[in-house]
Amino acid sequence: MVATLLRGITFRLESSIIEIRKSGMRVAETLAERLGQNLRFDDLDGERHDQIAPISSKAVEGDVVEKCKEEKSMRHPRREKTLDPDAEYESSDDDGSNVEPSWTSEGVLHDDSSVEYEDGLIPYNLDDDEEDLRETSIPLYLRDCLALLRTPESEELASSHHRTALDEVAKLVRSHPADLHDVAIPLARQLLCMENKFDIEEFAGNRMKGLVALTVEEPTVVGEFLISEVFKSAGLATHLDILTTLEHASLELCGLEALSQKKLEQRRDAPAIEYKKHRDEETRNDYQGSSTRRWRRPRDEPQGVVNRFSGHIAGLWFYSLVGRFMENKQDTALWAGANGARLLSGLLLTLSCIVDCSGPSLDTEVLARNLVEFAWSFEDTNVPELRSSVLVALSSSLANLADEILASVLARGPLDYRRLRHIAIGDPDSTCRRLASALIQRCEASDPLIVIHSTSTKTLTTGRVETKMQ
Repeated sequence: MVATLLRGITFRLESSIIEIRKSGMRVAETLAERLGQNLRFDDLDGERHDQIAPISSKAVEGDVVEKCKEEKSMRHPRREKTLDPDAEYESSDDDGSNVEPSWTSEGVLHDDSSVEYEDGLIPYNLDDDEEDLRETSIPLYLRDCLALLRTPESEELASSHHRTALDEVAKLVRSHPADLHDVAIPLARQLLCMENKFDIEEFAGNRMKGLVALTVEEPTVVGEFLISEVFKSAGLATHLDILTTLEHASLELCGLEALSQKKLEQRRDAPAIEYKKHRDEETRNDYQGSSTRRWRRPRDEPQGVVNRFSGHIAGLWFYSLVGRFMENKQDTALWAGANGARLLSGLLLTLSCIVDCSGPSLDTEVLARNLVEFAWSFEDTNVPELRSSVLVALSSSLANLADEILASVLARGPLDYRRLRHIAIGDPDSTCRRLASALIQRCEASDPLIVIHSTSTKTLTTGRVETKMQ
């Protein structure tokens, strides 16, 4: 019993609260008197009574709590303000009661009287995108976006409607709305015929992004529509925009853009990666100094993308373009003059892009061989731009052909090896000479006998023709 009392007295004497400590002193003096000893604490002078009543711990604790509350309220008095919202208040420099609260750099109200009570509170997010102040609300459906693009110029908010629709059309299309399939062709037609009559910033870029998004999300329907528009009586700029759209969509569908984006991110994060490799190398060296264990160098994570363009879509676009050209090749309004040469050059570049994006497969070899036949039919043109486009198409085709197929093309036609050598040596355009030289190197690298056989066959054939003519 005495040991328990001594332990309780010790706990009370070690307390930092005065009342609890004094209660421990009183209990200690009372216990010492019962044990026949004399014990007096100086802190209790003037507070002793002849007969000390038993002390209740609950009463002491209640008194302590009340005193703590009183001390806290004295240290931080709460200011109660009663304000009349309808009354008028005038600030005065002499009166310190109307001091305006200060604001921090983060935009938070700083009030000394409320700091203690607001430390544990999470402030509201005060960022406002001011969406409610826009002249034109952001469309939620493609039909709404199409309606904004069709706003007549005479309306007051036509410029705002066009700008908002162009900013949101690509993101809205890529979100796969329910009305995408139904509105894809009308929306693509509207984007094609739009002109920047209000001098909208990023007009051409947002218009192209919208067309590419529509072509990627609906490659069959929108692709067929765009290909049909290439050979209609529209401006050259519209035709070239369509071909550019098909090229960008091909690159995105085959996954090359996603792969290039990953490489760009890796190049941006290269310093951190190099630092990590250097730190791991130092760790391995320190470990190998005290152990014979060998560490294998970690392999780089392989990167792969899904080619959604190979197969049906690539063949559909390629043969639709070639077929439409064969149907309209007699149309002088399309192919006459410099504009016709530029359009044909863009068509060849688009076909070569389709072949490159098709990926390694048997279908790609068929497309490449057909592209050789189609492109080589324009090798005698006098326009340098068109001639270089022919050579670019040949480069794309030969890069996707196996050696045995290339041997067949050189031996049986239509590709003429002697004509390539003539272009590489005597063409007035430096770009054409460089491209032809690269093609010759590709042919010679596949098999030197192919070049010899092709040269001898062409020589014998030419000699027979000259003998008959004589």
